[in-house]
Amino acid sequence: MWVVAKYNIGQVNIFRKELSQKASNVKFYVPKIKISFFKNKKIYNKERSLLNGYLLCFSKDFSNPIFMNNISGIKGLTYFLKGENLYQREILKFIESCKLQEDCDGYIKKEYTDLSFTKLYQFNSGPLTNLFFKLIEKNKKQIKVSVGNKNIFLKKNIGYSYQLA
Repeated sequence: MWVVAKYNIGQVNIFRKELSQKASNVKFYVPKIKISFFKNKKIYNKERSLLNGYLLCFSKDFSNPIFMNNISGIKGLTYFLKGENLYQREILKFIESCKLQEDCDGYIKKEYTDLSFTKLYQFNSGPLTNLFFKLIEKNKKQIKVSVGNKNIFLKKNIGYSYQLA
């Protein structure tokens, strides 16, 4: 059974180790994205979890409510999301869809983490590095963004690197 765990950011390795000791055959899944940014004329790569402080864990032991109650206090764990029995199908669909979008290095492709019209982003690479933008319009080949008081059209296949501001 899959469960969703909220962990303390600095203690993720401790949490994984402790959970692996208490539950049998534990599998973890954390979809990650690779962020490239430009600084001092160099390109740096950073890895970031798509779930921001959550990870997916699988073990047959998780179907036992007494077992789940016993492990709720392990080091590094904040809490398990409730309702894991009801949402197994959705969790599996999410994992399958993420795995389909992974590149050869195991990172989620940029196209999967699509831009939202309601959020502010910052460019990490290219001539627009460190500029903030908001999505105005998108279609199959290009996007239109607002940078300051200017509207700019960008081709989707160029691969600009950006992050949530």
